[in-house]
Amino acid sequence: NYYQVTISNEGGLIMPIIVQLNYTDGTNELFRIPAEIWRYNNEKVNKVFYSKKELDSITLDPFIETADTDTNNNYYPRQQQPSKFQMYESGKWLETQGNPMQRAQRAGCK
Repeated sequence: NYYQVTISNEGGLIMPIIVQLNYTDGTNELFRIPAEIWRYNNEKVNKVFYSKKELDSITLDPFIETADTDTNNNYYPRQQQPSKFQMYESGKWLETQGNPMQRAQRAGCK
């Protein structure tokens, strides 16, 4: 299976690309693409991925490590993300804020 992913740079800031491919068997694979991918075209790039597994979904920047102000467009197929107010009201705000290291620190891990 070959999968071509087109990524647009909407904000203009050149950053590495972090892509998580989620497969139908429940496994996932993480790719960290250096910022040099933007050197020939700083507006849009294409990346081809090969896998023997069938793809279920794609997540860009799954651990919120880059300077992305609009995370609603980081999913394929598109996922409806709850607003920060909805997350606060449901009590999930503290569980999801920060990167995995910050969440582990809040949980008491050293």
